[in-house]
This record gives sequence, structure tokens and C-alpha cells, in this order.
Amino acid sequence: MLLRYVPGLLGSFSNTALGPESAGDPAMYWLILLMDVGVFVPLALMVARGLRLGRSWAEPAFFGLLTWHALGTVAVLAMAVTLVVNDDKYASTGQLILFMVVAVVVVPHTFAVARQIARRLATSS
Repeated sequence: MLLRYVPGLLGSFSNTALGPESAGDPAMYWLILLMDVGVFVPLALMVARGLRLGRSWAEPAFFGLLTWHALGTVAVLAMAVTLVVNDDKYASTGQLILFMVVAVVVVPHTFAVARQIARRLATSS
């Protein structure tokens, strides 16, 4: 996930333009990068550490991260579908298929894990 941001990050230090798919809306590129690299990754690392140390706040926080990840997966799939349907010049059928496979795997798994966490939280309170 993070590797896709390396060219943009390195380019920002050398004043190199973003790739053609991001150049049309650089604010959106940087917003998504900030959400992924600046928010989701640090939160995921913090929650993982909390789970490992058995902190009481970690399971509810993990529940939230799972939800965010599932919704983000569906949002990326919806974006890929929209690009293909609208015959966008940056649309990729291969990426669409990849995102479909990822969504089919991630979303049900997320619900299964979330159900287990919800049960455990309900019995512990």
C-alpha cells in the first residue's frame, strides 16, 4: 500500500510533477496520501501495539480500524468501477478485477472478525 506513494513523496522533494493520473487533482492525491500514511498507518501500528500488550482500548479501536478498512476497500472498488464505466483514460480493467477480488476477500473477513470482537466486548461488559 505504501509503495504507491514513494514516487510522489520523492518527487515532492525534487519538485518533480506527480504522475499523469494525479496531476489533474493533486489535492486529492495528497489528501489520500495523508489519510493513508498520516492517519491509518500510525493508528494501525498503535492499535497493533495495544493489542499485543493487552490494553483494554485496543479491541474497540481495532473494531473501528476494521470498519474503516472495509469501507475504504469498497470505496476504492467503487472508484475503479466508476472509472471503467465512464471510460476514463486512467481506467484499468486489471485494477478493477484486482479490487473486486480484494473486496470479496476483505469485506467478509472483516465482518467475521468484527462479529468475534463484538461478542467478546459484549460478554466482557
